[in-house]
Amino acid sequence: MAKKRRRRSKKRGPPSKRRGQPRGRAGRPGRVRRLRRRLGLFGLVAVLVWALVEGLIVYRQFEGRRWSVPARVYASPFELYVGRNIDQDGLIRVLEELGYRRADGAEVGAAAW
Repeated sequence: MAKKRRRRSKKRGPPSKRRGQPRGRAGRPGRVRRLRRRLGLFGLVAVLVWALVEGLIVYRQFEGRRWSVPARVYASPFELYVGRNIDQDGLIRVLEELGYRRADGAEVGAAAW
């Protein structure tokens, strides 16, 4: 007698891929992706608008005031280095011109010369 062959059933993908079957709780995967894209796009637009508004505020605040604040120079062309030939009276005169004053060194952070 001939053996009966068993018919194999066709292999099917996961239940969510079958036609006519409900996808279950996962919902549509594309929906989450679209939501992420929209939120990302909204966030990008919000950051761009914020940057433009802040830029305009700063621009308007400083417009026309470029040279109204006086510049103050905190440097002098006087160079002091080891080996320079300068007498004590000349150094004291230069320091006084720069706004330094004599101190006894009793104050914290005070310089004495």
